[in-house]
Amino acid sequence: MTAEILRWRPPAILITALLFAAGISIQRAVDLPIPLVMSALATALMVAGFHSWRRRLRSRVSIISGSGKRAAHVTHDREKIRGAGATLVASLFARFRFPETPTLILLLAGLCTGMLLWERHIALLQGHLLKDLLKESDLTVRLSGRVLTIPSSRSVRQDIHWRSGAAPDVRTAFMLQVHTVLMEGRELQVTDRLHVLVEGETGRNIVWGDEILATGTVSFPAAPLNPGELDFREYHQRQGTSGFLFVRHAAAVQIVHHSSRTPCTWLSHIRFEISELIRRHMSGDARATAEALILGNRGHLQRETEDNFVVSGTMHLLAISGLHVGILYLFVSRCLNLLLASRTTALVGATTSCILYAFATDLRPSVARATCFFCFYTVSQLLNREFRMSSLIGCTAFVLILANPAIVLDTGAWLSFLAVSALAVSSLLEKRPSDSLPPLDAESAHERLLTWIAGLRPVLLRRYRQIVSVTIAAGPLVAAQFHVVSVTGAVINVVLIPLTSLTLICGFLFLGTGLVWPAAAAIPGFLFECLVNLLNSVVTYCADQLPGHIHVAEIAAPFLWVYYISLSCGYFSSGRLTRRTGLTLAAASGLAMLYSSVTPPVPTETRLTILSVGHGNAAVLESAGRIILFDAGATNRGERTADVIAGFLRMRGYRAVDSVILSHADLDHYNALATLAEQVPVGQILTSADFVRSPDAPVNRLLDRLCNVPTQIVCNGDYAVIGDTRIEFLQAQDTSGLDDNERSLVVVLRVGQRTVLLPGDLEHRGLAAVRDQLPDCDVVICPHHGSTDSSPPEFAGACQPEWAIVSERAIPVSRKLRAAYGDGCRILHTGHDGAVSIIIDTENSLAVSVHPMVRTRDDASTPVDNFRHVK
Repeated sequence: MTAEILRWRPPAILITALLFAAGISIQRAVDLPIPLVMSALATALMVAGFHSWRRRLRSRVSIISGSGKRAAHVTHDREKIRGAGATLVASLFARFRFPETPTLILLLAGLCTGMLLWERHIALLQGHLLKDLLKESDLTVRLSGRVLTIPSSRSVRQDIHWRSGAAPDVRTAFMLQVHTVLMEGRELQVTDRLHVLVEGETGRNIVWGDEILATGTVSFPAAPLNPGELDFREYHQRQGTSGFLFVRHAAAVQIVHHSSRTPCTWLSHIRFEISELIRRHMSGDARATAEALILGNRGHLQRETEDNFVVSGTMHLLAISGLHVGILYLFVSRCLNLLLASRTTALVGATTSCILYAFATDLRPSVARATCFFCFYTVSQLLNREFRMSSLIGCTAFVLILANPAIVLDTGAWLSFLAVSALAVSSLLEKRPSDSLPPLDAESAHERLLTWIAGLRPVLLRRYRQIVSVTIAAGPLVAAQFHVVSVTGAVINVVLIPLTSLTLICGFLFLGTGLVWPAAAAIPGFLFECLVNLLNSVVTYCADQLPGHIHVAEIAAPFLWVYYISLSCGYFSSGRLTRRTGLTLAAASGLAMLYSSVTPPVPTETRLTILSVGHGNAAVLESAGRIILFDAGATNRGERTADVIAGFLRMRGYRAVDSVILSHADLDHYNALATLAEQVPVGQILTSADFVRSPDAPVNRLLDRLCNVPTQIVCNGDYAVIGDTRIEFLQAQDTSGLDDNERSLVVVLRVGQRTVLLPGDLEHRGLAAVRDQLPDCDVVICPHHGSTDSSPPEFAGACQPEWAIVSERAIPVSRKLRAAYGDGCRILHTGHDGAVSIIIDTENSLAVSVHPMVRTRDDASTPVDNFRHVK
């Protein structure tokens, strides 16, 4: 099979892989009926066979034609008739001998094959799924299954608040193939996969291949509830899993059958020994960075260290990828060459090392892609066949798509292939060094130094050319997916990649020595630790001193399509005019993307978005180009809420918050602000005197961390004007003796004749103190997350809203709350409906919309875009 693939014309296998990817994307978006796709595939392949008979094409087309006839037999009789009719129509084109017909038919066959691959992938995922049996999330169950990956430990950050008990130091993570689930005294058969997180460290007790029983809480990811939020459901779909199993203690996991003396067990023990080696010989940040570099385990990294790599544009160094596998391949092959091993031995030894490394790192997608790439490279070398890089990329993509069609949805895979393609193009543009005779006279040390310096310049230029090529190829996709453009990375990677290569080589030496002769691992371990500390220092310096990255707004998909199609035409086209036109269009679309993404939006309306953050509050006001944030927090989800707010701002095209208004001193209203201020600049804080005087330690820590941000005290009756928006503040005159909720600062937004009320957690005595000042409003954010005690009938009667929004987890709205606001008020719930946007235009019309969720074929009840106008 491999030899047959390698005989294809170089671009053919790459085009086939791209057709499969296009077919997968089309079928995922359109969801065409299977009989129709099979009929189209059968028709296309039979017409290709007809052309093979007419035009004596290559034998592989005849084979494909036979496959098309076989495909026709598996469709329904009605579809056979349609396929025969389509074949007859297509044969008319063959009668006129259009030369493009065979090509178009094969293109159609590739698209249809991609569609069928996606349908097969979906069919394998469906069946006896755990989600279909449980019907809801957060249920405690007892499961049995087999461990599919090597368990790895990760540190638990200390800023996470636990509901009960002491916070564990580490977690153990692995993937579980579920076989049975115990429900209501019955044991039911299921076919599903889950990510398992065990509180505590299991050590060597659980290894890859063990059959276990586990008791824990199952959680299924929901559709993204906020604009700019990561789609965890799609992520799990790419991983082939349906959710998480949270196990509160290692004792809740029992081993039914221990896997012993198998390759899986050996690889698990090797990974455990590697982790122990790193722990014994390294400490602190060096140990965490070393595990990320060697094993890809970023679970022990501190958030500050991880942020430094992100800000400096060097995060790819920690995500083990083709760079790490390529260094290992080159290092092992060079070592075997120094030992005078044969060429075949060196190639096979290097490839075997990469395969073992891939399994030791849990077959991470990036490592698996690179390993597959080098396997094809080794096969081509052993067969003495030299072909272009496009063939290697095409063969790798072809095999990976056949193995897992969901890889088409993985942005990391596209970035990997784009980076390798860019390096290949850069190498083609390089001039081959000419052979020159050595000088007759021996060179002095000074002359050798000058010669070395003169040779350094072309090396640096070549490295910068490679980095620029990778940036041109992958930069727009990175900006579209992650809303960030790296500035420093293009400069310092020239220095960091050689340093990282040297660090990885020392790391591989350290691990090899430690596994074979543990007593001799101290010296390479010391060198490895020094290089890791140097790498951390350089990255930290670049993150602190240099402008690392620029956050950009949402990039329209048509820009990306035009950019990459034009870039492909500019590279693959043989005509000079077509090539220049393609490159010009790519440059123009790239500049248009950059301009549209960094230019602040020019609002013609006032928009208030209440984000879905769980039990908490975060509302973003966009008015006259200014950003005002009302509260920023959620129970047990401070960092997560900060990421949601920052992602929303970047998606909307804003890179700073002008003002933050804090209602009161409850954690679920402010615990995200410190983390948010590290990601997005904050202009000032507006809050009450009660908040500043609060004796709570978290409040004092927040004010200390934000001591450089101006803080302004507002009182009852104060107001601010931003464009057409008037912000008024209400609060009880005498707050002595009131609790934090009763001291809440009430915000009234007035835009023209429209009014929106944000009362915080106002209740009881605080509500009674300001009840007479409450205006009639169009929209109200329900006080205290929809608590019936905070929304009595007298409050609803004073406000008389037409819309009421509850910022809370996905819990049902109580009947008392519906009765309080009456039948004329529409209640929206951020836990169910997602982020809610209130839009007031220049004509004073108000519209309320919810964030559109992702609709899947197995979840027809999922709400989609709701857009309702209030006249």
